[in-house]
Amino acid sequence: MTTMTQVLPGVEYKTFGIRDLTAISHTDEKTGKKTIESVAVDGRPVDTHQRFWNSLFARYGFSKNVFNYFAPAEVFDRIASVREDDTLRFCFLTENGMHRPKLMAVSNPDKPVFVMDKITELLGGYDPDGGIKYADGIIRASFSPRGEAPFEIGGDSFNARFDTLIPIDGYGSPEVALGCLRLVCTNGMTAFGKVFSNKIPVGSDLTGGLSRISQTIEGYGNDEGFDALRRRLTSATESYASVAECSMMANAVMRAVGAEGMERPAIRQIVDNFDRIAGNPTMMYGLINTTAVGRKRLATLPSRASVYDLINFGTEVATHHVGGEGTNRGIQSIVGGLLGGEFDLEGSARDKERDHIDVFLDSERNLNASKHAVTSAYAGLLGEEEDAPEVGERMGN
Repeated sequence: MTTMTQVLPGVEYKTFGIRDLTAISHTDEKTGKKTIESVAVDGRPVDTHQRFWNSLFARYGFSKNVFNYFAPAEVFDRIASVREDDTLRFCFLTENGMHRPKLMAVSNPDKPVFVMDKITELLGGYDPDGGIKYADGIIRASFSPRGEAPFEIGGDSFNARFDTLIPIDGYGSPEVALGCLRLVCTNGMTAFGKVFSNKIPVGSDLTGGLSRISQTIEGYGNDEGFDALRRRLTSATESYASVAECSMMANAVMRAVGAEGMERPAIRQIVDNFDRIAGNPTMMYGLINTTAVGRKRLATLPSRASVYDLINFGTEVATHHVGGEGTNRGIQSIVGGLLGGEFDLEGSARDKERDHIDVFLDSERNLNASKHAVTSAYAGLLGEEEDAPEVGERMGN
């Protein structure tokens, strides 16, 4: 049985009708924008996760914009009047120290839900690499596929691996995502994204679903998928990262270190090293007034780093410098987004002789980096809407 890498939260499931859900909205006097101020289920106050709202919107076919025109109570009453007998399974997260439970998602009570103890018992029996991890309603475990030999990209050796991602809140389906482990520094990379992931068909009952997950782990093989991943990593060594792509990664890294509550010296080290490998866009291109430069223009400007350098930096931070599974996934989502599409400057470094830049963050040279930077020069060049979606949000689609 594998060793748990974190204390998993408590989860409880209860069934209620849509009328048992109440919410109060607040209108900003200056902007007129309405936001949900409080939510309760059967009179019990709860905090909410974004997955809850995504699952509610998916269940009834509306979006959050509806609340700009109608009060939540009116929306829920109208749904209940049309679907009087409709019931929902509510998933609540309960942890020690929580002021009140967190509502994670709603789902069809007739659909199987993968409860925490069943999933951890199943996954633990296969001794996953790095243990079992949880964040944002999803249990993740990594495994090595049978028959996949180590491979080399850019002078670095890699081992193939795949991740199972199992939602325990009833929203979305289990998935398998391809990935690899860079052996020189044990950086783990998971290509979250539709190109490198597959849903696991689980059927309509829990026992059958668990059996299919077990069969997937025991016999998973995706030669075409791993070959495509290797080709994209090779292309990453042959393509300069654009300023736009650097900004995407910088935004993800800054969100991650901010969420981790890192000390300022540690943040400075990460920031200085990112700007060292990518170059400073202010110095290179005079990008001072960032609002005057659009995404299309930033996508044409090369940085000093290759996309491969950018990916290595992101996975270095995600694997070794942020402890939270959720913050790790935010960076891995950017990596998956890069590998899943064409790079902005695809093939631009193909005929260039260049060494890939050292991105290790614990060297003596790096520790003596500038003590003035507290944010990357790339952070904020793009708006947040340019970033890849969080994995927890994408899985529910």
